[in-house]
Amino acid sequence: MKILSLKRLFQQGWNTFNRFPVAIVLGILGSIIAIYITKFNYLQLRNCDNYYSVILTCAIGIPFLISIIIYCERQKFKPLFKYLFQLAGLILLLCYYFTLSQKLNIEDYIRFFVLFISMHLLVSFIAFTGKNEVNGFWQFNRILFIKLLTAVLYSIVLYVGIALALLAVDNLFNVDLGDKIYFRLWIIIVGIVNTWLFLSGVPEQTETLESINIYPKGIKVFSQYILLPLVTLYFIILYVYASKILILWNLPYGWVSYLILGFSFLGIFSLLLLYPVQSQSDNKWIKNVSKFFYWSLFPLLVLFFIAIYTRISQYGITENRYFILILAIWLTGISAYLLINKINNIKVIPLSLCIIAMLTTFGPFGAFNISVKNQLKRFESIAKRNNMLVNEKIKKTEKEIPFNDNKELSSIVEYISDVHSYKLLQPYFKQNLDSIFNKDNEENKTTKIMQLMGLEYIDRWNHEFNDKNINFFYSSNIHNSKNALIIKDYQYVLSYDEDFRNNDIKNSPNTVKYYIGDTLLNISYTSKTDELNFKYNDSININVGFNYIIKNLYEKYHSYNSNIDSKEMTLKVNTDKLNILLVFKSINGKHEAGAKSDFKLNIVAFDCYIKINK
Repeated sequence: MKILSLKRLFQQGWNTFNRFPVAIVLGILGSIIAIYITKFNYLQLRNCDNYYSVILTCAIGIPFLISIIIYCERQKFKPLFKYLFQLAGLILLLCYYFTLSQKLNIEDYIRFFVLFISMHLLVSFIAFTGKNEVNGFWQFNRILFIKLLTAVLYSIVLYVGIALALLAVDNLFNVDLGDKIYFRLWIIIVGIVNTWLFLSGVPEQTETLESINIYPKGIKVFSQYILLPLVTLYFIILYVYASKILILWNLPYGWVSYLILGFSFLGIFSLLLLYPVQSQSDNKWIKNVSKFFYWSLFPLLVLFFIAIYTRISQYGITENRYFILILAIWLTGISAYLLINKINNIKVIPLSLCIIAMLTTFGPFGAFNISVKNQLKRFESIAKRNNMLVNEKIKKTEKEIPFNDNKELSSIVEYISDVHSYKLLQPYFKQNLDSIFNKDNEENKTTKIMQLMGLEYIDRWNHEFNDKNINFFYSSNIHNSKNALIIKDYQYVLSYDEDFRNNDIKNSPNTVKYYIGDTLLNISYTSKTDELNFKYNDSININVGFNYIIKNLYEKYHSYNSNIDSKEMTLKVNTDKLNILLVFKSINGKHEAGAKSDFKLNIVAFDCYIKINK
């Protein structure tokens, strides 16, 4: 009996491979490459972009080839045409592979993510394009959803079981299998086993699904008692926040867009799960809830558009804001459609979202082209405003430009360099930008380009001190260094820190005791004067103030910098009895409201090394 069961298992696996050969081969290929690159160290992985490109292509290719097979089966194509369609799919995948950069950047990963989602959406409706089979569409996706959960559950159990077996072999028989074997096992389970298990349950006779009326009770319970209460919670939070906006007449925060998106998609997903039973006599409340939900979206979408418009008007268009804006437009359209259209064709939800996703990844109106053009236009505008653009070329400025303009230019240059390529800025410079970078070292390209413009790089977290309370934070490069601390000319090194952010003891000095040999050293911090007090051997009392260090840091770095040369955060005090060297790792505080020249500083935390020589 066991042999028959095992034979049936292999037969089912072989049938699945015959049905989806290219998709499974892509899963195997991607997994093999992923396993292969696990042998590289961190530095070597930074030069594995060609391997990453193949993995990304395989990941997109799996759902794409699945959708091709499902479409061919629904159209009853002969085997020859199935192979030709799969060949055409592989050619398109090869074209995608060659669109990837030799050195993968954020643009490549964003495009991959959007296409990856769109290919999965394609699988959901491809068998029902041009067919008036809404119930068949729902039943098909119900089967896929349950099969996906089942495959994931089986994969987790299989991984945990094998991993524990390997751990037992490792410990009981002293066999050094290495830590990477567990990660490689995870790759095999996810890339091959999970894919194969899922594909074994994809319905083949999709034309028969329209007549099936299966509705698992668990789906209704999950939707009605878990998802809908969550949607209600989001609804209450968002409408209370919208009321606050109206009462205080303040602009909404940008992140409210993500909350509205979460509310919208969770609500739509819940209603899709309840769709087959909404016409039943005891479930007519679902239609009323559905109408109420879509009507309730419109006020929130107004808030959504205001929030995204505010961000775009201040900082321009980026891929993130572009996609959020497109989703807002899509939500408005789909909500209006589902309210007006009496047929209530739910297929239009994944279909329209898939088309929009594919249209926004390439072409002149795609996210990347629009974002780059907008940011370059802002770059030109700010440069012209500060007389830095002469005959379409950047002229190095010798004067200080407004803080916000400097910060905006830093943000634009950083965005273009990190997300796309600094070479897009080359037309604005006479000097070859490649020549200013040291290829042997990973240097900050943004800082180099800003220096070429005669400006300093200002981090996006940095703020100009003004009449508002502004937090400041300075951190030395000791945090980023892997080198040991040099203690030349000093006998002892101590570590000292203060943090008043979570307590109220700032006004009562905290004394820390150390022993220098056999002699007691008491160190305390006085917040009113920003001084460290060193009391040694009851006869030596030294006060060391460091307020002026913060003033110097502000003059150079404003409110934020996380990679300051440690020399700029070092203070030396020499006396007849003790030589003290303070090396600050970080200083955190707030510039209280007042004139810039007042430097009304309020230190809330700092940590440092203290080097001492008797």
